[in-house]
Amino acid sequence: MSRFAGVGQVLRFNWPAYAGAAGLVAIAMAAPRRWRRPLAAVASAGAWFAVASLVTTNVVYDRSEYARWEWPRLLLSRPPRRVAVLHAGLDNVSGHIRRLWPEAEIQVVDFYDPVAMTEPAIARARGGRRHGDDLDELRPSQDAAFIVLAAHELRSRSDRAVFFNRIGDALATAGRLVLLEHLRDLPNALVYGPGAWHFLPRSDYLAAFTDARLTLLEERAMTPFLRLFILSRPA
Repeated sequence: MSRFAGVGQVLRFNWPAYAGAAGLVAIAMAAPRRWRRPLAAVASAGAWFAVASLVTTNVVYDRSEYARWEWPRLLLSRPPRRVAVLHAGLDNVSGHIRRLWPEAEIQVVDFYDPVAMTEPAIARARGGRRHGDDLDELRPSQDAAFIVLAAHELRSRSDRAVFFNRIGDALATAGRLVLLEHLRDLPNALVYGPGAWHFLPRSDYLAAFTDARLTLLEERAMTPFLRLFILSRPA
């Protein structure tokens, strides 16, 4: 896989934000002298977040533990027979799961909601197509469910409660829910700037787990910018 595949996706789906940052720099350079200093300050901030976010994205998505895609093996005590991959429009996961466990039955679930999820980047990623089953079609007795960099699209607490309840109900007795996300925290704010507010704070996920009666078995930082949660079904 390319060492720039992840950053390439981010550029492709979020290009207006990066074009805007480049435009700010061009305006600041061409502005009259009296406006140059304040515009330069704004442009410098925009340029910092554009460059920092792309460098961080490349490191995290293309060069870290996450990018090697061996980490799911360490999270499950045995090879799963049934695995659900849930996403909100872009499935970057099921191919890796098929490589890791070629004998597993994999169900891809697309939980995109056109009413609630109005980000233009999602529309660009989806390409106008549904990529998987509806959430209501999630099959029971899943040995593992993976939600990777997608749960933050559920913006309301009630939507998250319904979502995680549905997954908890679909897990097998010893099944595991694996959630990997950026958080709205200091490391992400320093490199993604205002874009970090699209992520959710850790407390929102903990509240969602409580609402769904899921048990948090493990939590750790995969990188300074990604948080891994492993959960089991309600008792």
